[in-house]
Amino acid sequence: MNFDVEMYPSPSTPHPSNLTVFDTSLSFYLCPSDGVEWSYAHVNNYRGNTGVGPGPNTTAETPDSGNGFFNLPVTLGASSFTDGLAHTVAYSERLRGSSGINDRGPGVAERDFGNLGIAINPSPFERDADYALAWCSIAARVAFPFSKRAGYTWLISRRESTTYCHAQEPNGPIPDAIPGVPVAWGIATARSWHHGGVNALMADGSVRFVTDRISRRVWRALGTGNGGELVE
Repeated sequence: MNFDVEMYPSPSTPHPSNLTVFDTSLSFYLCPSDGVEWSYAHVNNYRGNTGVGPGPNTTAETPDSGNGFFNLPVTLGASSFTDGLAHTVAYSERLRGSSGINDRGPGVAERDFGNLGIAINPSPFERDADYALAWCSIAARVAFPFSKRAGYTWLISRRESTTYCHAQEPNGPIPDAIPGVPVAWGIATARSWHHGGVNALMADGSVRFVTDRISRRVWRALGTGNGGELVE
């Protein structure tokens, strides 16, 4: 991989010097239970936790965003996780989009994204997780799906493919939504076809199976690295 060039100069293909690695299938990024086979080699199921809210970092407008294992563009160390590494989720999983089933077929609520780019004020990216979830509910009723390419590539960080947030519990009832361009914002929920929940890799390297009956409050606490909540 050539890190000396712009990684993704276009929305769908990387820099030409990285096309070979882009077209490489990495089996350890694929969940066997997903059940959808894409024609692309570069699809992905496993995602990094950026915190609770819809944004990639913490701002005055998005106070519950950017408080997970990843915070763009900051590099975090172990001392940043004052809740404890064993109490912070680093990675979880999400189903791939239904483009692997039928590009022209109807959307699948558990797999696809609504459009958070609809004209609203204030923007769902300038508020908290609850506000963004409310707009996800509306987006699910307006020309859903907007994107059927969830998990399109493992190569670059974006909400469509490689990151998720803890706004709602695993396999939550509200369909996810992203803006009109493939960026780092939006709501992507941990989702799987495993019976009753999802797998989560904690920041200390341990793996847990988290039931989708977990309370939203507790799941959000596990999604923050420094929220002051101690969850066993």
